[in-house]
This record gives sequence, structure tokens and C-alpha cells, in this order.
Amino acid sequence: MCIRDRNDTIHVAGIPVLQMDLNELTFNDLKTFIPITSFLTIFTIFLTMRRWSAAVLSLLSVGLSVGIVMGTYSLLGVEINMVTTMVPTLVMVIGVADSIHIINHYFERCETNGEPKKSKRSILTETITHIGVPCLMTTVTTAVGFSALATSQMVPVRETGLFTALGIFIAFLITITVIPIGYSLLPMPRSKGSTGRNVAITRLLDLSWRAASSRPRTVIALGMGFFCVSVFFITKITVETQNIEFIRERHPLRQAYDFIEERVGYISPLEVVIEGPPGTAHDPETMKAVEDFQRFLESRPSLSASLAAPDLLKRLSMAYFENDPAHYTLPESREAVAQLLLLYESSPDGELDY
Repeated sequence: MCIRDRNDTIHVAGIPVLQMDLNELTFNDLKTFIPITSFLTIFTIFLTMRRWSAAVLSLLSVGLSVGIVMGTYSLLGVEINMVTTMVPTLVMVIGVADSIHIINHYFERCETNGEPKKSKRSILTETITHIGVPCLMTTVTTAVGFSALATSQMVPVRETGLFTALGIFIAFLITITVIPIGYSLLPMPRSKGSTGRNVAITRLLDLSWRAASSRPRTVIALGMGFFCVSVFFITKITVETQNIEFIRERHPLRQAYDFIEERVGYISPLEVVIEGPPGTAHDPETMKAVEDFQRFLESRPSLSASLAAPDLLKRLSMAYFENDPAHYTLPESREAVAQLLLLYESSPDGELDY
């Protein structure tokens, strides 16, 4: 639909325009999220660990993981949508945790603390031996949790769960491979002192421990209070499935939709699905009932036009009788309906000229 206002501004809206803009916004989000996540990952790791090697190797590990996951998308012919754009960010955020555990433990092992100094090889071996199994367990449990989304009836949600689970497991395999290789090529880190390196974090954790140990009842009461408040607001969650509502109000397409709907009416389609036992669609009486329901909907002032299965059958009937308008009617027998549908399915393009 296209409308021009008093200022000669043309407002265009409709399903094709909406789908095109959503595809563009999805791709732009993908290009935006990955750089932002990468920057925040580097900044946070360097801020907490004060070592560029930790930030670079961590980002390299999750970056390779994201690349493999996105390549798998293309390999399997799966398309990116509004939901699956979260997969790269989820893989990076969750996968970087393993690299932080491994690197932090490696630094701690490198600090001798009066013990005989060990070789770099033995320190890396002890690090992977000590941290590898816990990281594997967290990876498996997290991947299994996301894999549960495979039971969803919505394809985007199902794909998000499966590809995120795949990405998390790939990130673990790459992390325990890339980080030891990286530090085997780098010189042994000079000790900066674990307390001097993370003074703020150490103080925060110490404060949390003292609060939990000295006032356990207060902490439990506060936790239960937050939980009850959360349960209350869970009941206030609303579900939104209109694609146009996913776009910001200042976006030109959203403004065009608002302008047209305020002056003309709603332009979003209404889809009605009628289900029945197998073979129901071959029953002429069922098609007649669907047609009556269609006419009832068309009588509503908020509905401008409609298209249903009886329209297809009538067009097929007219095409079968050499485009004779007199045969623009519903078939009178189940056999005739089945024959027309078979004719439609066997046509080269799934459509018949009429």
C-alpha cells in the first residue's frame, strides 16, 4: 500500500516492504553485535586480568568458534532470521568463560610462591588437566540446556537452540586447543601478583562472602523477596507476534505503518487455519462451510479482502473447463475435488493458467 500525505511524502507499507526491511535490519544487527561483543570482551578481560595475551587468545578462540558456526549455517542452507542473529553473540559470551578459567589458572600456576619453578609444558599440562574436566561439564550442561529448545514448534527458536549448543561445544574444543598452543609459543608470564591484579574483584568477593556468612538469614530473605517480585512480574508478560512491533518507532517503515493505519485502517493480514481429520479438504460440504465462513469475514468492515481454499478450487475448476466462467464453482463430489487438487500439484510451477 502506498499513500502520499499533504507534504508530498510517500508512505509505503505492506508485507513485501516489511520483509525486506526486516531482512536488512537483521543483517545490520548481525554486523553490529559481533564488533560490539568483541570489543566488550577484550575490554573486560584486559580490565580484569591486565594481560593483552589473555584478551587476544580469548577473542581468537571464540572468534574461530563463531566463524565455524556461521559457516555451518551456509553449509546446511539455513537462513539467518531475527532470532538466530543472537547465536554469534551467545557463543562468544558463553564460550569466553572457558578461556578465562584456563588462562587465570595458567597464570596462578606460573606464580611459584616459594615452590620449585616448573617448565611451561608441565604448567600447561597441569592447567588443562585441572580445569579441562570442569569446563567440559559446564559446556555439556549448557549445550544440553540450549538443545532443549529443539522441542519448540517454532523453527527460528529451534535453530537458535541447536546452533548455540553446537557453537558452545565447538568453542570449548577450540579453547582447550588454541590457548595452550598460544601460551606455548609465548614467554612465561611475569608474576603480577593475583591480589594486585584483581584488587577490586577480590574486595567485592570478600564483601559478598562476609555478608553471606555474617547475615545468612537476611541474605536468604532478600533472595526470596526478589524471587517473589519476579514471579509477580512474570504473570505480566505479554506476547507480541506482529513483526512491525519489533521495529523502533522512529524507523521510517514503522512511521509509514502508523500513518496508513491511522488514516486507512489495519493493513496486516489475518490468517485463519481450519483443521480436521485427513481427507477433510476433499469434502465439498467442508469447502462450502469454509466459503460461508469466508463470506462472513468479508462482511466485517475491518477486512478488505480474503483468499481461501474454495477460491483455489473454483479457479481450478474454471481452468479445467477451458476457462469457462460458468464453471467457477465448487466441485460437487469428493472425487472431483481430489482430481482438481492432483492436477494442481502435478502442474510444473504449482499453478495453473486461467
